[in-house]
Amino acid sequence: MKKLIFIFFIVFSTSVFAQIGVSLYPINNTIGIKTSHLKSLSFELRMNFDISRSTADVLYMFQPEANLIYRFRKEERVTFYSGIAGGHGINNANGNYNSASFLLGIELFPIVSVHNLSLTAELDLGAKFFTGYQTYKMTGLIGISYYFSKSGKNE
Repeated sequence: MKKLIFIFFIVFSTSVFAQIGVSLYPINNTIGIKTSHLKSLSFELRMNFDISRSTADVLYMFQPEANLIYRFRKEERVTFYSGIAGGHGINNANGNYNSASFLLGIELFPIVSVHNLSLTAELDLGAKFFTGYQTYKMTGLIGISYYFSKSGKNE
């Protein structure tokens, strides 16, 4: 946990003038904080959470994840990106795990009058490393983001 906090402060101290955005990925139970979409290289910190209920127990699972994103093609209202991510699963039913994934996505800005609002669709090729074994999975991510900025900065 100390490493995650340390990484968080490094990311945000290196991008002091960056615009900050918040993301919600409702299908995947994930929230995120990201840096500017105006730059080619940016960061996003995500937190995936889940509550599993059984007859006797309630199990809370968390997966903090740090993403490094590179926007390789930027159009006026569409951005294509790829990236890498690393995370750590906490309190999973199969035990704690580390994860790594490769991201490929598209970010759309569909409403011209609300230029800080975007829709994201992403494909994640990932691996989870448990003690003694690993799993590989391809998952999709659909979400909405809002970037906080001063007026006129994003136009």
